Amino acid sequence: NTADPRVIFDSDNERFIFFLQTGGNSLVSQCLLAFSESEDPNLGWHAYKFNDFQDGDEVWFDYPSLSVNGNEVFLSGNLFTNDDNFKGNVFFQFNKEDGYAGDNMHGKRWRDIVPSWNFEPAPSLYAVPCGHAGQYGPGTYIINTQSSGGSNVFLYDLTDNLDDNPELKK
Repeated sequence: NTADPRVIFDSDNERFIFFLQTGGNSLVSQCLLAFSESEDPNLGWHAYKFNDFQDGDEVWFDYPSLSVNGNEVFLSGNLFTNDDNFKGNVFFQFNKEDGYAGDNMHGKRWRDIVPSWNFEPAPSLYAVPCGHAGQYGPGTYIINTQSSGGSNVFLYDLTDNLDDNPELKK
């Protein structure tokens, strides 16, 4: 039950980053993040499979967003119960050099980010991608809106790289 493929080209490193998920319920929900070994996506990939968004609760991952900066790759998504009710969000910050080298991935997970206008986790976080020429960073920007609609867009600032104690400012 694969779904929601995403692929981006990291122009600084001339590599592709690919995402794919399985889902529909907590028993089969997995994220796959893969990094091309070269600028040619036909020449091999380093792939990582994980589901450490669950924290022991029965949730599954959906509505992915994928972005990259000079040092890292970012993945976000919503979490749902097996009854398809919104349960929260998750935002991953990974060192992309680990992925390109095929090393163990190290990163940070942000779970259930709550906007300042609410006490409930924000739906549909979206990491702001870079433009066509170069990367921005360190850190990244994240946006979202209220799921019920509205006239506001909410901005979050992930202030730094993994190794420099990033903060998430709203």
